[in-house]
Amino acid sequence: MPPWPAGPAESPVLRALRALGSPLVNRLLGALELAVDGLPTAGAPTGVAGLLPPPPSGSVLYAGVYVGEDDEAGRAVTTLDQVRRGATTLVADLIWALAEHPRIAPLLTVAPDALTAPDAADAADAADAPTVRDAAAAEAAVAARHGAVHLALGVATAGVVLRELGVPGGGADAPAVIGVGLGAAVELLTNTPLPPAYAQVALARRRAEYLLPRTAHGQVHLAGHCFGMLEGAFPVAAVPGDGAFAGNGLVQVVPGGAVIRAGSAAAVVNVTTTVLAGPPEQVELVGWDEVVEVSWTAAAGGASVLGPARPGEPVEPGGLAQQTPPGPASTGYGCTQRAGTTRWRRQTRGRRTLPRRRHWRRPADTS
Repeated sequence: MPPWPAGPAESPVLRALRALGSPLVNRLLGALELAVDGLPTAGAPTGVAGLLPPPPSGSVLYAGVYVGEDDEAGRAVTTLDQVRRGATTLVADLIWALAEHPRIAPLLTVAPDALTAPDAADAADAADAPTVRDAAAAEAAVAARHGAVHLALGVATAGVVLRELGVPGGGADAPAVIGVGLGAAVELLTNTPLPPAYAQVALARRRAEYLLPRTAHGQVHLAGHCFGMLEGAFPVAAVPGDGAFAGNGLVQVVPGGAVIRAGSAAAVVNVTTTVLAGPPEQVELVGWDEVVEVSWTAAAGGASVLGPARPGEPVEPGGLAQQTPPGPASTGYGCTQRAGTTRWRRQTRGRRTLPRRRHWRRPADTS
């Protein structure tokens, strides 16, 4: 096969199809083959053949030996790329254009009935929240529906285009139509954000999987003697100055969390976090030099204990990421539904000698 322009010897559609792997492609081919053979195209717009340069004139003999593990759909797309170069790219371009059409774009949005599990944000109490199994099923259902509608667009478009082109040698048969439609849909899905419905069910799953109590240990890098418990990245350019800690000397509330002054010259401090479902039976004071309690409004939830980003490393330390309950509301934990108020107690010992910190975080009292 001659090299594809500006790249390997495969079209972008064929490359996307091969990336899926033969088992999945074969399953989809078997599921859609009969439906594609009977796909009605009467009334579909015509004229797409004029968007491609004419095929070579005269008699042309194509012979090929397939070496490798290509499935039937992959072989059909490979042949189509050889016989009618540009056809698969045309299908992909049309799918992108159709996905933005005002009459088609709404059809690609996941319908509300795909949400098969209750939304934890609307639950009256923790007992009404979905189980991990239900939440995972709802997340999978939304993702599957999102993929299915884009696959339908891809296969339908490929069927119309390939039948009009009339490529000899099976260019409009089910394997070619499904292969081209599937590969083009994968290209589109790769560059299309998931629908808002997916964010809802993904949050419900994270909440269902979030168990209390929980404890984590780790290390965090300092910036200006500070680190944070934050919902976003560490605000390196917005580390509070000395005056910001005048209230208690240790903690300053900032949007999305709190910045903690370590009081240590060390580059790294050890941190322990403990998250409880409610207020502790008693406040642990023995062995701690200082104890400070502050509150902030959780806009997104899932706050992490972190320092500034370091080259080649993630912002969040692995063991201390996503420590607080996920979501803007922590239903059942004494927070309002729309904006969760977070109570957090910071306890410090060995402030001048050992760079060791312990942190305790709890939701606000229901009162």
